[in-house]
Amino acid sequence: RALASVPLEETSERFNLFVARLNLEKQHGDAASMKAAVTEACARSDEKRILVALFAIEQKHGDVEGMSAASARLVKRFGASCKAWVKTYMAALSASKGTDDVLARAMTRLPTRKHVKFLSACAAHACGEDEMEAGRGLYEKLVATYPKRLDVWLRYADAEEKLCVHEPSDEHRRRVRALYARIETMPLPVKKMKTVFQNELKFETSKSGEKNESRRNARCEDVKKRAMAWVDENTNE
Repeated sequence: RALASVPLEETSERFNLFVARLNLEKQHGDAASMKAAVTEACARSDEKRILVALFAIEQKHGDVEGMSAASARLVKRFGASCKAWVKTYMAALSASKGTDDVLARAMTRLPTRKHVKFLSACAAHACGEDEMEAGRGLYEKLVATYPKRLDVWLRYADAEEKLCVHEPSDEHRRRVRALYARIETMPLPVKKMKTVFQNELKFETSKSGEKNESRRNARCEDVKKRAMAWVDENTNE
């Protein structure tokens, strides 16, 4: 009745109604009613958006099989979509199997211009799901393949910083500092290197979890001194 009363041109409202029905079927329906709801929604609304919403519903309910089914349908219909393959990687990671296969398939199906976006999204998701080793592996692959992409390096550092915030330790602090040390060897223009040092200083100031104030202050001063030394060495100002 609601769909019948909403004009066809109100695509967003109609989409929301279809998603509401999917949520209803997930909570109170069965496999047959859910399948019928998905089929109708895909036929009468934006299929890609519907399948992404379906994936989110399955993820919310912790249904790994449902996530896998939704993502499989996504890549079958939208194989050139970065989002479709990221969802497929997320499903494989939740199932604890098949992630390498997903990565290999995605890299053959996705346009080259989308490879960095895809791998970065997968790495960020892995790190966010406490799969740091998997995330680090992807980030290392990225920085090895695209060593001049500062945005990728900074996302990598941000992931390590977040881990340090949640689980402060000397080991995690060393990892972050080692990453910044690698970034600082890059031949970057002044503006970009300024961003690097600012991020590193912010880490030492408020994200490192270092409780010893004197050590924290010493680290901050070290960053400032290295920044000044870099400016002296790389500018004529």
